[in-house]
Amino acid sequence: MKRWNPCWIALALTCVALPCLGCEGGDGDADADTDSDMDADADSDSDPVTRRYEYRGIAGFSMGGASAAFLGLRHPDEFDLIAPLGTSLNFTMYVNAMRRTFGGFCSPPEPDRMCPEGEFDYEHMNTDAPGAIGFERENYLDNTQDGVTAFGNTFLYNPDDPYLPPGVPRSYLALSRAEQCNQPVVVENLFDRRFNPDGTLPAITFCDGNSDQPGVFDEDGHNHKPVEVTLAIDLDGNGRRDSGEPVLMQDREPFEDVGPDGLASTDEPGYDAASNPDPSGDDWHAEHNPLGREGDGRWQEGEPYDDLGLDGVAGRGPHDLGEGNGRFDRNPAWDRFEAHDPHRLLQQADLSRLDIYADVGLRDHLGFYEPSLSFAGVLRELGRDVGVYRQFESLGGGRSYDPLKVDFNDLERDVLLVYGDPDATPSEINAGDGGHVGSPAQMLNRLLTAFKYASDRWPGGDREQVTGLARSEQHSYVSTAAGREIGYLIFLPPGYDREGTTYPVLYLLHGSGMAPGDLQVADYLLEIYMADGRLQKFIVVYPDGRCLPGECNSGNFYVDQNGGWVDGRDYESAFVADLVDHVDATYKTKASEEVEVSR
Repeated sequence: MKRWNPCWIALALTCVALPCLGCEGGDGDADADTDSDMDADADSDSDPVTRRYEYRGIAGFSMGGASAAFLGLRHPDEFDLIAPLGTSLNFTMYVNAMRRTFGGFCSPPEPDRMCPEGEFDYEHMNTDAPGAIGFERENYLDNTQDGVTAFGNTFLYNPDDPYLPPGVPRSYLALSRAEQCNQPVVVENLFDRRFNPDGTLPAITFCDGNSDQPGVFDEDGHNHKPVEVTLAIDLDGNGRRDSGEPVLMQDREPFEDVGPDGLASTDEPGYDAASNPDPSGDDWHAEHNPLGREGDGRWQEGEPYDDLGLDGVAGRGPHDLGEGNGRFDRNPAWDRFEAHDPHRLLQQADLSRLDIYADVGLRDHLGFYEPSLSFAGVLRELGRDVGVYRQFESLGGGRSYDPLKVDFNDLERDVLLVYGDPDATPSEINAGDGGHVGSPAQMLNRLLTAFKYASDRWPGGDREQVTGLARSEQHSYVSTAAGREIGYLIFLPPGYDREGTTYPVLYLLHGSGMAPGDLQVADYLLEIYMADGRLQKFIVVYPDGRCLPGECNSGNFYVDQNGGWVDGRDYESAFVADLVDHVDATYKTKASEEVEVSR
Protein backbone atom coordinates (compact mmCIF):
# COMPACT_ATOMS: atom_id res chain seq x y z
CA MET A 1 0.00 0.00 0.00
CA LYS A 2 1.28 3.45 -0.81
CA ARG A 3 2.25 5.77 1.98
CA TRP A 4 -0.47 8.09 3.16
CA ASN A 5 0.17 11.75 2.57
CA PRO A 6 0.51 13.28 6.06
CA CYS A 7 -0.66 16.65 4.78
CA TRP A 8 -3.80 15.06 3.39
CA ILE A 9 -4.46 13.29 6.69
CA ALA A 10 -3.98 16.46 8.67
CA LEU A 11 -6.43 18.19 6.37
CA ALA A 12 -8.92 15.38 6.88
CA LEU A 13 -8.56 15.60 10.63
CA THR A 14 -9.00 19.31 10.87
CA CYS A 15 -11.38 20.14 8.05
CA VAL A 16 -13.57 17.09 7.55
CA ALA A 17 -14.02 15.00 10.63
CA LEU A 18 -13.54 17.31 13.57
CA PRO A 19 -16.85 19.14 13.12
CA CYS A 20 -18.68 15.80 13.53
CA LEU A 21 -17.04 14.92 16.82
CA GLY A 22 -19.08 15.85 19.82
CA CYS A 23 -22.07 16.94 17.71
CA GLU A 24 -25.47 16.34 19.18
CA GLY A 25 -27.46 13.77 17.24
CA GLY A 26 -30.55 11.66 17.45
CA ASP A 27 -30.83 8.14 18.71
CA GLY A 28 -28.13 6.15 16.91
CA ASP A 29 -30.30 3.03 16.96
CA ALA A 30 -32.79 4.67 14.64
CA ASP A 31 -30.54 3.89 11.69
CA ALA A 32 -29.01 0.73 13.10
CA ASP A 33 -28.46 -2.08 10.62
CA THR A 34 -27.05 -4.98 12.56
CA ASP A 35 -27.13 -8.58 11.38
CA SER A 36 -29.61 -10.22 13.71
CA ASP A 37 -28.77 -13.69 12.46
CA MET A 38 -25.20 -13.28 13.65
CA ASP A 39 -25.69 -11.07 16.69
CA ALA A 40 -26.32 -12.32 20.16
CA ASP A 41 -27.76 -10.19 22.93
CA ALA A 42 -25.05 -8.65 25.06
CA ASP A 43 -25.04 -10.48 28.38
CA SER A 44 -24.45 -7.48 30.58
CA ASP A 45 -26.43 -8.99 33.46
CA SER A 46 -24.38 -12.18 33.71
CA ASP A 47 -22.77 -13.19 36.98
CA PRO A 48 -19.34 -11.64 37.56
CA VAL A 49 -16.29 -13.73 36.71
CA THR A 50 -12.64 -13.28 37.53
CA ARG A 51 -10.48 -12.50 34.53
CA ARG A 52 -6.78 -11.83 34.22
CA TYR A 53 -5.75 -8.62 32.43
CA GLU A 54 -2.29 -8.01 31.00
CA TYR A 55 -3.36 -4.46 30.06
CA ARG A 56 -2.01 -4.88 26.56
CA GLY A 57 -3.83 -4.67 23.24
CA ILE A 58 -2.72 -5.04 19.66
CA ALA A 59 -4.31 -3.38 16.62
CA GLY A 60 -3.31 -2.61 13.07
CA PHE A 61 -4.36 -1.52 9.59
CA SER A 62 -4.13 -3.59 6.39
CA MET A 63 -0.81 -5.50 6.60
CA GLY A 64 -0.60 -4.46 10.25
CA GLY A 65 -4.18 -5.64 10.80
CA ALA A 66 -3.39 -9.16 9.62
CA SER A 67 -0.28 -9.09 11.80
CA ALA A 68 -2.26 -7.88 14.81
CA ALA A 69 -4.68 -10.77 14.31
CA PHE A 70 -2.13 -13.55 14.07
CA LEU A 71 0.19 -12.09 16.71
CA GLY A 72 -2.70 -11.77 19.14
CA LEU A 73 -4.04 -15.25 18.38
CA ARG A 74 -0.62 -16.91 18.41
CA HIS A 75 0.22 -15.24 21.73
CA PRO A 76 -3.15 -14.90 23.50
CA ASP A 77 -1.57 -14.76 26.95
CA GLU A 78 0.18 -11.50 26.05
CA PHE A 79 -2.89 -9.43 25.14
CA ASP A 80 -6.41 -8.62 26.33
CA LEU A 81 -7.80 -7.40 23.01
CA ILE A 82 -6.99 -7.49 19.33
CA ALA A 83 -8.29 -5.10 16.66
CA PRO A 84 -7.50 -6.12 13.06
CA LEU A 85 -8.70 -3.31 10.79
CA GLY A 86 -9.25 -3.50 7.03
CA THR A 87 -7.36 -6.71 6.39
CA SER A 88 -7.57 -10.33 5.27
CA LEU A 89 -8.60 -12.55 8.16
CA ASN A 90 -8.64 -15.76 6.11
CA PHE A 91 -5.33 -16.66 4.47
CA THR A 92 -6.83 -19.44 2.36
CA MET A 93 -8.97 -16.77 0.73
CA TYR A 94 -5.90 -14.53 0.51
CA VAL A 95 -3.89 -17.13 -1.44
CA ASN A 96 -6.91 -17.99 -3.61
CA ALA A 97 -7.35 -14.27 -4.37
CA MET A 98 -3.67 -14.09 -5.29
CA ARG A 99 -4.25 -17.01 -7.68
CA ARG A 100 -7.08 -15.09 -9.33
CA THR A 101 -5.05 -11.88 -9.53
CA PHE A 102 -2.25 -13.74 -11.29
CA GLY A 103 -4.67 -15.74 -13.46
CA GLY A 104 -7.20 -15.30 -16.24
CA PHE A 105 -5.07 -16.83 -19.01
CA CYS A 106 -6.49 -18.99 -21.78
CA SER A 107 -5.89 -22.72 -21.70
CA PRO A 108 -4.25 -23.54 -24.03
CA PRO A 109 -2.61 -20.10 -23.90
CA GLU A 110 -3.00 -17.66 -26.76
CA PRO A 111 -0.85 -14.63 -27.55
CA ASP A 112 -2.57 -11.27 -26.97
CA ARG A 113 -5.69 -12.89 -25.48
CA MET A 114 -6.95 -13.32 -21.93
CA CYS A 115 -9.77 -15.60 -20.72
CA PRO A 116 -10.79 -14.27 -17.29
CA GLU A 117 -13.32 -16.17 -15.21
CA GLY A 118 -14.43 -12.94 -13.54
CA GLU A 119 -14.09 -9.23 -14.04
CA PHE A 120 -10.32 -9.02 -13.58
CA ASP A 121 -7.21 -10.90 -14.63
CA TYR A 122 -3.44 -10.51 -14.43
CA GLU A 123 -3.41 -8.00 -17.27
CA HIS A 124 -6.36 -6.06 -15.87
CA MET A 125 -5.80 -5.88 -12.11
CA ASN A 126 -8.35 -4.29 -9.83
CA THR A 127 -6.63 -1.10 -8.70
CA ASP A 128 -9.92 0.63 -7.94
CA ALA A 129 -9.01 2.53 -4.80
CA PRO A 130 -10.81 5.88 -4.89
CA GLY A 131 -9.93 8.57 -2.43
CA ALA A 132 -6.51 9.42 -1.08
CA ILE A 133 -4.72 6.13 -1.65
CA GLY A 134 -4.20 4.61 -5.06
CA PHE A 135 -2.79 1.22 -5.99
CA GLU A 136 -0.84 0.40 -9.11
CA ARG A 137 0.45 -2.81 -10.63
CA GLU A 138 3.80 -2.41 -8.93
CA ASN A 139 2.11 -2.09 -5.53
CA TYR A 140 0.55 -5.52 -6.02
CA LEU A 141 3.85 -6.98 -7.18
CA ASP A 142 5.75 -5.42 -4.26
CA ASN A 143 3.21 -6.68 -1.73
CA THR A 144 3.22 -10.15 -3.31
CA GLN A 145 7.00 -10.36 -3.06
CA ASP A 146 6.84 -9.21 0.56
CA GLY A 147 4.25 -11.88 1.33
CA VAL A 148 6.51 -14.53 -0.20
CA THR A 149 9.43 -13.21 1.84
CA ALA A 150 7.33 -13.40 4.99
CA PHE A 151 5.53 -16.70 4.51
CA GLY A 152 6.95 -18.60 1.54
CA ASN A 153 6.51 -19.04 -2.19
CA THR A 154 3.13 -20.60 -3.07
CA PHE A 155 3.64 -19.93 -6.80
CA LEU A 156 6.29 -22.52 -7.59
CA TYR A 157 8.00 -25.06 -5.34
CA ASN A 158 11.76 -24.86 -5.10
CA PRO A 159 13.38 -27.21 -2.56
CA ASP A 160 16.60 -25.20 -2.76
CA ASP A 161 15.19 -21.74 -2.08
CA PRO A 162 12.05 -20.57 -0.21
CA TYR A 163 11.82 -17.38 -2.31
CA LEU A 164 12.93 -18.01 -5.89
CA PRO A 165 11.24 -20.28 -8.46
CA PRO A 166 12.94 -23.57 -9.41
CA GLY A 167 15.85 -23.26 -11.80
CA VAL A 168 16.58 -19.64 -10.87
CA PRO A 169 19.99 -19.26 -9.17
CA ARG A 170 20.51 -17.07 -6.12
CA SER A 171 22.91 -14.98 -8.18
CA TYR A 172 19.88 -13.63 -10.06
CA LEU A 173 19.08 -11.44 -7.06
CA ALA A 174 22.52 -9.81 -7.22
CA LEU A 175 21.79 -8.41 -10.68
CA SER A 176 20.54 -4.88 -11.20
CA ARG A 177 16.92 -4.39 -12.23
CA ALA A 178 17.98 -3.67 -15.78
CA GLU A 179 20.09 -6.83 -15.87
CA GLN A 180 17.26 -8.93 -14.46
CA CYS A 181 14.88 -7.59 -17.11
CA ASN A 182 17.33 -7.82 -20.02
CA GLN A 183 18.93 -11.16 -19.08
CA PRO A 184 16.01 -13.49 -18.26
CA VAL A 185 16.70 -16.88 -16.74
CA VAL A 186 15.32 -19.66 -18.94
CA VAL A 187 14.02 -22.79 -17.19
CA GLU A 188 13.49 -25.83 -19.42
CA ASN A 189 11.18 -28.80 -18.82
CA LEU A 190 8.84 -26.95 -16.47
CA PHE A 191 5.54 -28.76 -16.97
CA ASP A 192 2.18 -27.19 -16.26
CA ARG A 193 -1.22 -28.82 -16.67
CA ARG A 194 -2.90 -25.78 -18.23
CA PHE A 195 -0.14 -23.95 -20.03
CA ASN A 196 2.76 -26.31 -20.78
CA PRO A 197 1.52 -29.92 -20.53
CA ASP A 198 4.29 -31.39 -22.70
CA GLY A 199 7.04 -29.26 -21.17
CA THR A 200 8.35 -28.09 -24.53
CA LEU A 201 7.90 -24.34 -23.99
CA PRO A 202 10.53 -22.44 -22.01
CA ALA A 203 9.63 -20.78 -18.70
CA ILE A 204 11.34 -17.45 -18.05
CA THR A 205 11.86 -14.83 -15.39
CA PHE A 206 10.15 -11.60 -16.42
CA CYS A 207 9.49 -7.96 -15.58
CA ASP A 208 6.29 -5.94 -15.29
CA GLY A 209 5.32 -2.41 -14.33
CA ASN A 210 2.80 0.40 -14.29
CA SER A 211 1.10 1.75 -17.39
CA ASP A 212 -0.93 4.81 -18.27
CA GLN A 213 -4.13 2.90 -17.45
CA PRO A 214 -4.35 1.87 -13.77
CA GLY A 215 -3.89 -1.86 -13.38
CA VAL A 216 -3.61 -2.59 -17.11
CA PHE A 217 -0.57 -4.44 -18.45
CA ASP A 218 1.26 -2.62 -21.25
CA GLU A 219 3.78 -4.89 -22.99
CA ASP A 220 5.33 -1.84 -24.63
CA GLY A 221 5.41 0.15 -21.39
CA HIS A 222 7.95 0.64 -18.64
CA ASN A 223 8.16 -2.97 -17.49
CA HIS A 224 11.18 -2.51 -15.26
CA LYS A 225 9.90 -4.31 -12.15
CA PRO A 226 11.32 -7.87 -11.83
CA VAL A 227 8.63 -10.33 -10.73
CA GLU A 228 11.05 -12.57 -8.90
CA VAL A 229 8.71 -15.11 -7.31
CA THR A 230 7.25 -16.86 -10.36
CA LEU A 231 7.85 -17.60 -14.05
CA ALA A 232 6.01 -17.01 -17.31
CA ILE A 233 5.65 -19.37 -20.26
CA ASP A 234 7.42 -17.82 -23.26
CA LEU A 235 5.10 -18.79 -26.12
CA ASP A 236 7.10 -17.13 -28.89
CA GLY A 237 10.56 -17.67 -27.41
CA ASN A 238 11.56 -14.00 -27.56
CA GLY A 239 12.85 -13.92 -23.99
CA ARG A 240 10.22 -11.61 -22.52
CA ARG A 241 6.66 -11.94 -21.25
CA ASP A 242 4.19 -10.61 -23.84
CA SER A 243 0.44 -10.17 -23.55
CA GLY A 244 -1.41 -13.46 -23.17
CA GLU A 245 1.66 -15.40 -22.05
CA PRO A 246 0.66 -17.12 -18.80
CA VAL A 247 2.14 -16.64 -15.35
CA LEU A 248 2.50 -19.85 -13.32
CA MET A 249 1.04 -20.74 -9.94
CA GLN A 250 1.36 -24.36 -8.82
CA ASP A 251 0.36 -24.31 -5.18
CA ARG A 252 -1.53 -27.65 -4.96
CA GLU A 253 -2.64 -30.73 -6.85
CA PRO A 254 -5.87 -30.35 -8.84
CA PHE A 255 -8.97 -31.20 -6.76
CA GLU A 256 -12.74 -30.79 -6.70
CA ASP A 257 -13.93 -28.52 -3.88
CA VAL A 258 -17.15 -30.46 -3.22
CA GLY A 259 -16.88 -31.26 0.48
CA PRO A 260 -15.92 -34.49 2.27
CA ASP A 261 -18.88 -36.42 0.78
CA GLY A 262 -17.27 -36.02 -2.64
CA LEU A 263 -20.47 -34.61 -4.13
CA ALA A 264 -21.39 -31.15 -5.29
CA SER A 265 -24.68 -29.79 -3.97
CA THR A 266 -26.33 -30.45 -7.34
CA ASP A 267 -25.32 -34.13 -7.05
CA GLU A 268 -26.94 -34.57 -3.63
CA PRO A 269 -30.08 -36.74 -3.55
CA GLY A 270 -33.17 -34.57 -3.37
CA TYR A 271 -31.33 -31.40 -4.37
CA ASP A 272 -33.79 -28.57 -5.01
CA ALA A 273 -32.23 -25.16 -5.52
CA ALA A 274 -35.47 -23.34 -4.68
CA SER A 275 -36.54 -25.08 -1.46
CA ASN A 276 -33.48 -26.97 -0.24
CA PRO A 277 -30.34 -25.51 -1.76
CA ASP A 278 -27.89 -27.53 0.29
CA PRO A 279 -29.13 -30.93 1.54
CA SER A 280 -25.77 -31.80 3.08
CA GLY A 281 -25.57 -28.50 4.96
CA ASP A 282 -21.94 -28.31 3.89
CA ASP A 283 -21.87 -25.35 1.47
CA TRP A 284 -19.41 -22.71 2.62
CA HIS A 285 -20.88 -19.25 3.23
CA ALA A 286 -18.93 -16.37 4.72
CA GLU A 287 -21.60 -15.32 7.22
CA HIS A 288 -23.93 -18.27 7.63
CA ASN A 289 -21.67 -21.31 7.29
CA PRO A 290 -18.04 -20.18 7.63
CA LEU A 291 -16.91 -23.70 8.60
CA GLY A 292 -18.60 -25.33 5.59
CA ARG A 293 -16.22 -27.39 3.49
CA GLU A 294 -17.81 -27.40 0.06
CA GLY A 295 -16.53 -24.37 -1.82
CA ASP A 296 -14.21 -23.20 0.97
CA GLY A 297 -11.13 -23.18 -1.27
CA ARG A 298 -9.35 -25.94 0.67
CA TRP A 299 -8.95 -29.64 0.02
CA GLN A 300 -10.71 -31.82 2.61
CA GLU A 301 -10.38 -35.54 3.20
CA GLY A 302 -12.81 -37.26 0.82
CA GLU A 303 -12.71 -34.63 -1.92
CA PRO A 304 -11.58 -36.04 -5.30
CA TYR A 305 -8.11 -35.02 -6.46
CA ASP A 306 -5.62 -35.91 -9.18
CA ASP A 307 -2.45 -37.43 -7.73
CA LEU A 308 -0.32 -35.81 -10.42
CA GLY A 309 1.92 -33.58 -8.35
CA LEU A 310 1.91 -29.80 -8.22
CA ASP A 311 2.37 -29.44 -11.97
CA GLY A 312 -0.79 -31.50 -12.63
CA VAL A 313 0.93 -33.48 -15.41
CA ALA A 314 1.41 -37.26 -15.47
CA GLY A 315 5.06 -38.20 -15.53
CA ARG A 316 7.30 -36.46 -13.06
CA GLY A 317 9.16 -33.44 -14.28
CA PRO A 318 12.39 -32.28 -12.63
CA HIS A 319 10.52 -29.54 -10.73
CA ASP A 320 7.46 -31.50 -9.62
CA LEU A 321 6.40 -32.58 -6.12
CA GLY A 322 4.05 -35.30 -4.87
CA GLU A 323 3.05 -37.22 -7.97
CA GLY A 324 1.80 -40.76 -7.34
CA ASN A 325 2.41 -40.80 -3.60
CA GLY A 326 -1.19 -41.65 -2.70
CA ARG A 327 -1.96 -38.43 -0.84
CA PHE A 328 -3.05 -34.90 -1.64
CA ASP A 329 -0.09 -32.53 -1.86
CA ARG A 330 0.24 -28.79 -1.53
CA ASN A 331 3.16 -26.46 -1.92
CA PRO A 332 4.93 -26.57 1.49
CA ALA A 333 4.62 -22.78 1.73
CA TRP A 334 0.95 -23.36 2.61
CA ASP A 335 2.10 -24.64 6.01
CA ARG A 336 3.56 -21.28 6.98
CA PHE A 337 0.53 -19.41 5.69
CA GLU A 338 -1.73 -21.64 7.77
CA ALA A 339 0.44 -21.25 10.86
CA HIS A 340 -0.38 -17.53 10.70
CA ASP A 341 -3.93 -17.75 9.32
CA PRO A 342 -6.32 -15.85 11.65
CA HIS A 343 -9.25 -17.98 10.42
CA ARG A 344 -7.56 -21.19 11.55
CA LEU A 345 -5.88 -19.72 14.62
CA LEU A 346 -9.29 -18.57 15.82
CA GLN A 347 -10.32 -22.23 16.04
CA GLN A 348 -7.18 -23.23 17.93
CA ALA A 349 -6.36 -20.36 20.30
CA ASP A 350 -7.58 -19.91 23.86
CA LEU A 351 -9.95 -16.98 23.41
CA SER A 352 -11.12 -16.81 27.01
CA ARG A 353 -9.16 -13.65 27.76
CA LEU A 354 -9.41 -11.95 24.37
CA ASP A 355 -11.88 -9.31 23.20
CA ILE A 356 -11.95 -8.78 19.43
CA TYR A 357 -12.87 -5.72 17.37
CA ALA A 358 -12.51 -5.65 13.57
CA ASP A 359 -13.62 -3.43 10.73
CA VAL A 360 -13.75 -3.68 6.94
CA GLY A 361 -14.93 -1.51 4.07
CA LEU A 362 -18.05 -2.49 2.16
CA ARG A 363 -16.16 -1.77 -1.07
CA ASP A 364 -12.67 -2.93 -0.07
CA HIS A 365 -11.10 -3.56 -3.49
CA LEU A 366 -8.53 -5.95 -2.02
CA GLY A 367 -11.28 -8.47 -1.30
CA PHE A 368 -11.21 -8.28 2.51
CA TYR A 369 -14.97 -7.96 3.00
CA GLU A 370 -15.88 -11.67 2.81
CA PRO A 371 -12.90 -12.86 4.91
CA SER A 372 -13.95 -10.44 7.66
CA LEU A 373 -17.54 -11.72 7.63
CA SER A 374 -16.18 -15.26 7.74
CA PHE A 375 -13.99 -14.37 10.73
CA ALA A 376 -17.01 -13.04 12.60
CA GLY A 377 -18.97 -16.11 11.56
CA VAL A 378 -16.35 -18.44 13.03
CA LEU A 379 -16.48 -16.49 16.29
CA ARG A 380 -20.24 -17.06 16.31
CA GLU A 381 -19.77 -20.80 15.62
CA LEU A 382 -17.41 -20.92 18.60
CA GLY A 383 -20.18 -19.63 20.82
CA ARG A 384 -18.87 -16.09 21.16
CA ASP A 385 -21.07 -13.05 21.70
CA VAL A 386 -20.66 -11.35 18.30
CA GLY A 387 -22.20 -8.25 16.78
CA VAL A 388 -21.89 -7.25 13.13
CA TYR A 389 -22.73 -3.58 12.58
CA ARG A 390 -23.18 -1.89 9.23
CA GLN A 391 -22.17 1.78 9.14
CA PHE A 392 -20.75 3.65 12.12
CA GLU A 393 -24.09 5.04 13.27
CA SER A 394 -25.40 1.55 14.06
CA LEU A 395 -22.89 1.34 16.93
CA GLY A 396 -24.66 4.25 18.63
CA GLY A 397 -23.15 7.65 19.18
CA GLY A 398 -25.91 9.70 17.58
CA ARG A 399 -26.91 10.38 13.99
CA SER A 400 -23.85 12.58 13.52
CA TYR A 401 -21.56 9.77 14.55
CA ASP A 402 -19.29 10.49 17.50
CA PRO A 403 -17.04 7.54 18.42
CA LEU A 404 -16.66 8.87 21.94
CA LYS A 405 -20.38 8.40 22.58
CA VAL A 406 -20.33 4.68 21.76
CA ASP A 407 -20.45 2.47 24.86
CA PHE A 408 -18.87 -0.83 23.85
CA ASN A 409 -19.73 -2.30 27.24
CA ASP A 410 -23.38 -2.18 26.14
CA LEU A 411 -22.57 -4.07 22.93
CA GLU A 412 -21.45 -7.62 22.24
CA ARG A 413 -18.07 -8.79 23.43
CA ASP A 414 -16.75 -9.12 19.85
CA VAL A 415 -17.64 -6.56 17.20
CA LEU A 416 -17.22 -6.34 13.43
CA LEU A 417 -17.97 -2.98 11.86
CA VAL A 418 -18.68 -2.80 8.12
CA TYR A 419 -18.24 0.84 7.14
CA GLY A 420 -19.55 2.36 3.93
CA ASP A 421 -22.96 3.47 2.76
CA PRO A 422 -24.57 0.93 0.38
CA ASP A 423 -26.47 3.85 -1.17
CA ALA A 424 -23.45 6.13 -1.54
CA THR A 425 -23.42 8.42 -4.55
CA PRO A 426 -20.72 8.08 -7.24
CA SER A 427 -18.97 11.17 -5.89
CA GLU A 428 -18.99 9.71 -2.36
CA ILE A 429 -17.62 6.43 -3.64
CA ASN A 430 -14.94 8.30 -5.54
CA ALA A 431 -14.03 10.06 -2.28
CA GLY A 432 -13.39 6.63 -0.71
CA ASP A 433 -16.70 5.66 0.90
CA GLY A 434 -16.44 2.04 2.02
CA GLY A 435 -13.04 1.61 0.37
CA HIS A 436 -9.94 -0.06 1.74
CA VAL A 437 -9.10 3.08 3.72
CA GLY A 438 -12.44 4.87 3.56
CA SER A 439 -13.32 8.50 3.05
CA PRO A 440 -11.37 11.05 5.15
CA ALA A 441 -14.11 11.08 7.81
CA GLN A 442 -14.36 7.29 7.79
CA MET A 443 -10.61 6.96 8.18
CA LEU A 444 -10.62 9.15 11.27
CA ASN A 445 -13.68 7.40 12.69
CA ARG A 446 -11.96 4.04 12.20
CA LEU A 447 -9.01 5.17 14.30
CA LEU A 448 -11.06 6.74 17.07
CA THR A 449 -13.57 3.87 17.21
CA ALA A 450 -10.75 1.38 17.72
CA PHE A 451 -9.29 3.61 20.45
CA LYS A 452 -12.72 3.83 22.11
CA TYR A 453 -13.10 0.04 22.01
CA ALA A 454 -9.77 -0.37 23.82
CA SER A 455 -10.64 2.35 26.32
CA ASP A 456 -13.98 0.71 27.16
CA ARG A 457 -12.67 -2.85 27.40
CA TRP A 458 -9.88 -2.26 29.91
CA PRO A 459 -11.51 -2.15 33.36
CA GLY A 460 -11.06 0.82 35.63
CA GLY A 461 -8.65 3.18 34.02
CA ASP A 462 -7.45 6.70 34.66
CA ARG A 463 -10.07 9.20 33.45
CA GLU A 464 -9.03 12.03 35.74
CA GLN A 465 -9.10 15.42 34.03
CA VAL A 466 -5.57 16.77 33.76
CA THR A 467 -3.87 19.81 32.26
CA GLY A 468 -0.51 18.21 31.47
CA LEU A 469 0.45 17.67 27.85
CA ALA A 470 0.93 14.30 26.20
CA ARG A 471 4.28 13.40 24.65
CA SER A 472 5.06 11.72 21.35
CA GLU A 473 8.61 10.38 21.20
CA GLN A 474 10.83 8.39 18.87
CA HIS A 475 13.03 5.65 20.28
CA SER A 476 14.51 2.28 19.37
CA TYR A 477 15.23 -1.06 20.97
CA VAL A 478 17.89 -3.67 20.29
CA SER A 479 16.42 -6.95 19.12
CA THR A 480 18.54 -10.05 19.40
CA ALA A 481 15.87 -11.97 17.49
CA ALA A 482 15.98 -9.66 14.46
CA GLY A 483 19.69 -9.04 14.75
CA ARG A 484 19.39 -5.27 14.60
CA GLU A 485 18.13 -2.11 16.26
CA ILE A 486 14.48 -1.37 15.46
CA GLY A 487 12.74 1.96 15.85
CA TYR A 488 9.32 2.75 17.28
CA LEU A 489 7.24 5.79 18.14
CA ILE A 490 5.39 6.10 21.42
CA PHE A 491 2.53 8.22 22.71
CA LEU A 492 2.61 8.93 26.46
CA PRO A 493 -0.76 10.20 27.70
CA PRO A 494 -1.37 13.56 29.39
CA GLY A 495 -0.43 13.45 33.04
CA TYR A 496 1.99 10.58 32.40
CA ASP A 497 4.59 11.99 34.81
CA ARG A 498 2.22 12.10 37.79
CA GLU A 499 3.47 9.99 40.66
CA GLY A 500 1.90 6.56 41.10
CA THR A 501 0.21 6.35 37.69
CA THR A 502 0.53 3.34 35.37
CA TYR A 503 -1.15 2.68 32.04
CA PRO A 504 -2.32 -0.01 29.63
CA VAL A 505 -0.49 -0.25 26.30
CA LEU A 506 -1.97 -0.46 22.80
CA TYR A 507 0.42 -1.59 20.07
CA LEU A 508 -0.73 -0.10 16.73
CA LEU A 509 0.80 -1.66 13.60
CA HIS A 510 0.95 0.24 10.31
CA GLY A 511 0.26 -1.06 6.82
CA SER A 512 2.55 -1.94 3.93
CA GLY A 513 4.26 1.09 2.43
CA MET A 514 3.52 3.16 5.51
CA ALA A 515 5.69 4.35 8.39
CA PRO A 516 4.81 4.46 12.10
CA GLY A 517 4.32 8.22 11.96
CA ASP A 518 1.56 7.87 9.37
CA LEU A 519 -0.80 6.66 12.10
CA GLN A 520 0.53 8.96 14.79
CA VAL A 521 -1.46 11.89 13.41
CA ALA A 522 -4.24 10.90 15.83
CA ASP A 523 -2.07 11.61 18.87
CA TYR A 524 -3.23 15.16 19.31
CA LEU A 525 -6.86 13.96 19.41
CA LEU A 526 -5.95 11.30 21.95
CA GLU A 527 -4.34 14.03 24.03
CA ILE A 528 -7.56 16.08 24.03
CA TYR A 529 -9.93 13.21 24.81
CA MET A 530 -7.70 11.65 27.45
CA ALA A 531 -7.11 14.99 29.14
CA ASP A 532 -10.84 15.63 29.55
CA GLY A 533 -11.63 12.04 30.55
CA ARG A 534 -13.60 10.91 27.52
CA LEU A 535 -11.01 8.20 26.93
CA GLN A 536 -9.11 6.45 29.66
CA LYS A 537 -5.40 7.15 29.48
CA PHE A 538 -3.21 4.54 27.84
CA ILE A 539 0.12 4.36 26.07
CA VAL A 540 0.21 3.81 22.30
CA VAL A 541 3.28 2.18 20.73
CA TYR A 542 3.78 2.41 16.96
CA PRO A 543 6.27 -0.35 15.99
CA ASP A 544 8.23 -0.06 12.78
CA GLY A 545 7.23 -2.73 10.26
CA ARG A 546 9.21 -1.35 7.33
CA CYS A 547 12.03 -3.12 5.53
CA LEU A 548 15.67 -2.23 5.56
CA PRO A 549 17.03 -1.48 2.08
CA GLY A 550 17.65 -4.75 0.29
CA GLU A 551 15.49 -6.69 2.74
CA CYS A 552 12.02 -6.47 1.18
CA ASN A 553 9.89 -3.87 -0.59
CA SER A 554 7.31 -2.26 1.65
CA GLY A 555 6.63 -4.22 4.84
CA ASN A 556 7.83 -7.20 6.86
CA PHE A 557 4.41 -8.34 8.20
CA TYR A 558 5.93 -8.37 11.72
CA VAL A 559 6.67 -12.06 11.15
CA ASP A 560 9.77 -14.23 11.21
CA GLN A 561 10.88 -13.89 7.60
CA ASN A 562 10.96 -16.96 5.39
CA GLY A 563 13.93 -15.76 3.37
CA GLY A 564 13.98 -13.35 0.47
CA TRP A 565 16.77 -11.05 -0.61
CA VAL A 566 18.68 -11.57 2.66
CA ASP A 567 18.67 -14.21 5.37
CA GLY A 568 15.39 -14.21 7.25
CA ARG A 569 14.97 -11.86 10.21
CA ASP A 570 12.76 -12.88 13.12
CA TYR A 571 10.37 -9.96 13.46
CA GLU A 572 7.61 -11.85 15.28
CA SER A 573 10.11 -12.95 17.90
CA ALA A 574 11.49 -9.42 18.01
CA PHE A 575 8.03 -8.03 18.72
CA VAL A 576 6.92 -10.54 21.35
CA ALA A 577 10.23 -11.29 23.02
CA ASP A 578 12.04 -7.97 22.73
CA LEU A 579 9.73 -5.00 22.15
CA VAL A 580 7.05 -5.93 24.70
CA ASP A 581 9.68 -6.56 27.39
CA HIS A 582 11.47 -3.32 26.45
CA VAL A 583 8.28 -1.26 26.77
CA ASP A 584 7.37 -2.84 30.10
CA ALA A 585 10.89 -2.21 31.43
CA THR A 586 11.14 1.36 30.13
CA TYR A 587 7.69 2.90 30.64
CA LYS A 588 5.04 3.07 33.35
CA THR A 589 2.95 0.16 32.12
CA LYS A 590 0.16 -1.26 34.22
CA ALA A 591 0.92 -4.59 35.86
CA SER A 592 -1.24 -7.61 35.14
CA GLU A 593 -3.95 -8.42 37.66
CA GLU A 594 -7.07 -10.48 38.27
CA VAL A 595 -10.26 -8.43 37.94
CA GLU A 596 -13.91 -9.34 38.55
CA VAL A 597 -15.91 -8.51 35.42
CA SER A 598 -19.45 -9.16 34.19
CA ARG A 599 -18.61 -10.49 30.70
